[in-house]
Amino acid sequence: MPQKTGNRFKKRPPQKKAKPGGRRRWLLPAGLLLLVLASLAATVYFVFLRTRAPRTGPAPRPPRVVERPAGTLPTAPPQEQPTPAELPPATPVVPPPPEPPAAVAPGVVPGKTAKLAIIIDDMGFRRETGDRLLALDLNLTFSFLPDGPHTTELAQKAGRLRRDILLHLPLEPDDPKWNPGPGTLTVAMSGEKMRAAFNQALATVPKAIGVNNHMGSRFTADPRAMGTLLTLLRDHNLFFIDSITTPKSTGSSLAVAMGVKTARRHIFLDNDQNKEKISAQLNALVELAQKHGQAVGIGHPYPVTLAALRDFQNTLPAGVTVVGIHEMIY
Repeated sequence: MPQKTGNRFKKRPPQKKAKPGGRRRWLLPAGLLLLVLASLAATVYFVFLRTRAPRTGPAPRPPRVVERPAGTLPTAPPQEQPTPAELPPATPVVPPPPEPPAAVAPGVVPGKTAKLAIIIDDMGFRRETGDRLLALDLNLTFSFLPDGPHTTELAQKAGRLRRDILLHLPLEPDDPKWNPGPGTLTVAMSGEKMRAAFNQALATVPKAIGVNNHMGSRFTADPRAMGTLLTLLRDHNLFFIDSITTPKSTGSSLAVAMGVKTARRHIFLDNDQNKEKISAQLNALVELAQKHGQAVGIGHPYPVTLAALRDFQNTLPAGVTVVGIHEMIY
């Protein structure tokens, strides 16, 4: 209604209608501003305050170091530590149980006299350890890798000492992740390619009187490939020592059938590179030789193996003789 003021009637001024959304117009920018400020505050807290706050709980544990199992470098006191380029490829071996010798050396009476041969594989990479092994008062047999940087020098020393010398021939393994090294003979090679690769390897160890396999779990289990290789050995008047890196190896049995002189490994000495365990393996080799008249062991030029052999040369039982591998072939 119009209001009465004095003798006049005065109308109320018309009220302004609120515009639609007028009050909400500022709410959205304000909310966005608050959200941005909250994000900045959180960033400052986590980046500059939380990360620099002193720890109240226990310190985190350092990452666990998993050591590589025995098979490449010995876990022994300070020793000769060659660079990786000086190391031969590791040999993956799961050896079968020791087997009695296939033949008894002439003049050996089991239980009374015994002959044992110890082959040192992978020669040519560790110069210092190789020299010390050559200096031992033991008639060891030395098997040289064709690509060893010290193969020529050490093989010449072994020849002057009248030690038996073998070519440690790289052969194809079952597992392709293992690399035997340059010049590896494979089952897929043709006869001509295998002959060329073999002749090249043999030229690096010209005084070799026999061959034993480096790796070769696939190759030695293949009768066709082994037959081709044994023919090459027969042509060069070489014998074959089967390292038995697989129970499926046809090496020694096929050699006998083809008229190639042969022998086989019975015990690996240093798969576990611990001096006490290597000494135990040497004692087991002696017992096997005493029981059967002869036995063949294979070791490697590890300083810990050198230490065990140094003790062994002074404790060799009476009636047991260490001989060159050529006296074991049949």
